[in-house]
Amino acid sequence: MEIVEMTDTTVDLAEHAAKIAGAPIIVEYQGQPVAALAPVDNTDLETACLSTNPQIVDLIERSRTSV
Repeated sequence: MEIVEMTDTTVDLAEHAAKIAGAPIIVEYQGQPVAALAPVDNTDLETACLSTNPQIVDLIERSRTSV
């Protein structure tokens, strides 16, 4: 895993994305994590979008606890 400070990096997003290769890159702002670039192998756009939507994740967690 690589950690990149947002204000210090001079590399563009495409270059970071090309380096992911199985391990996420954490983007920090003033020492606090604000984003992650993570590989999405073996998934489609819908799954990637839904799995990062806080409302969907909350709905799934509530459903799991009610079962």
